Amino acid sequence: MATIAQIRADLVGSSASYRSEMIAAARQTNESLGQIRVQVKNTADSISTLNKAAAGFVGFEAVRAGVENLLDAQKAAQQIHYSLLSATGSGTAADAAY
Repeated sequence: MATIAQIRADLVGSSASYRSEMIAAARQTNESLGQIRVQVKNTADSISTLNKAAAGFVGFEAVRAGVENLLDAQKAAQQIHYSLLSATGSGTAADAAY
């Protein structure tokens, strides 16, 4: 049968071991949390870069569409001019009719 001194020694030893393991676990958790924070920052930076690129792409698409519309309008005006030129038979009359 165990004596009170032996039980006390076992409890003290178990408590010290438990405390040591808890400290090691806390240290590991803090290290992992630090790595997660670095990954979160990198992910946020990547998302920010993608957002900037997407905004630039949308801006480019808007400019491209605007230029395309201007070119289409210019083509339509030229078609009208050439139609008037054919109908009137002269550049001066076509310009006046336009």
